[in-house]
Amino acid sequence: MTTAQLSAENLSAPGTLPQCSGVSSSLNTKSGINWTLVAAAAGGIIILILFVWQIANRRGRANPPGIHHAGAKSQYRSKFCPNCGNPAAKNDRFCSSCGTALHGE
Repeated sequence: MTTAQLSAENLSAPGTLPQCSGVSSSLNTKSGINWTLVAAAAGGIIILILFVWQIANRRGRANPPGIHHAGAKSQYRSKFCPNCGNPAAKNDRFCSSCGTALHGE
């Protein structure tokens, strides 16, 4: 086994990468691409796409099943007389208490 001597002759020139034994030469080439920055940008783009996709899906589910707005018609909503306020059956045309005409929904 030989011992490496530290001297100015063994140092590489400034601006060049030293050639290491056992390391692929493709790692030592200057491609000009910062792969860490490329990976971070790609990850950021993926996160942005997922965020926009989540927002788009939430807008599609504005009225989840089982939750109805006050103005929405429902098959289970009772009808009431506009004159006396008594409940009326779904198919009634007139109030059974006061006789007022009921408007169909």
